[in-house]
Amino acid sequence: MSTVCVAATLAEITRVLKPEGLVYARIHLFTCPSGGHNVRVAEVPLRHLPDGVETWDHLRKCRLPLDVPLNKWRQKQYLEAFAQHFDIVNHYCAMREGEHLLTPNIETELSGYTREELTCGAYVIVARKS
Repeated sequence: MSTVCVAATLAEITRVLKPEGLVYARIHLFTCPSGGHNVRVAEVPLRHLPDGVETWDHLRKCRLPLDVPLNKWRQKQYLEAFAQHFDIVNHYCAMREGEHLLTPNIETELSGYTREELTCGAYVIVARKS
């Protein structure tokens, strides 16, 4: 989803949700190992990499083309966008992936991302319409 799609989706949820209603959003983060949605890395949660595929390729060398149009939002961006429309009740990682693939070298190379972002395959935001 592009930034426009996220905004439009949140606006529509706001429109149709009753006052005090809850929204439960489960987001497959771009920053996780399978976040590039490459067909060759289709196992979710990602446990094994096919031969010739490097972990977090979509954040590192980007040798594999992205198969679907994606936004590259991070957890903080989603949380801020939801907070503009709703009261955040809870947010957490519901599925981890790739922790066994995250070497110290990769973690150093991707130091602009937190370990939480790199290993959270399903980020959940629970929010209430005020």
